[in-house]
Amino acid sequence: MTKETESEQVALMPVERSYDVRAKQIIAFNECRNAGGDLDDALDAAYKVALRYTPAPVAVVPDLAELREYHANAVKDLEHYADDWNLRESDVKNYRKRAEFHRRQVALLDSLNPIKP
Repeated sequence: MTKETESEQVALMPVERSYDVRAKQIIAFNECRNAGGDLDDALDAAYKVALRYTPAPVAVVPDLAELREYHANAVKDLEHYADDWNLRESDVKNYRKRAEFHRRQVALLDSLNPIKP
């Protein structure tokens, strides 16, 4: 990445424009052309209108309760395997290590979610 592109601003926009955004782009394009602007100015005006009026993308937020349930169930399953199956000691250590990872994930999710299940 060059210094020129590092400072360049970017925007997320839907692939398909909405009817309202298209209509505003056409109006901006025509107003610019009628005011004496050249084609490049009119295209720039339409582009800026699209940036201004396109709604911001919705962030995808995972369901914390569902994610917590997944990790809590993983802890139960891994502890069950380590305790109840006839496993080599190295396998038991591996299951307990994996259970500890999921236990930490549950604790982290509990700290993020003020409403405990």
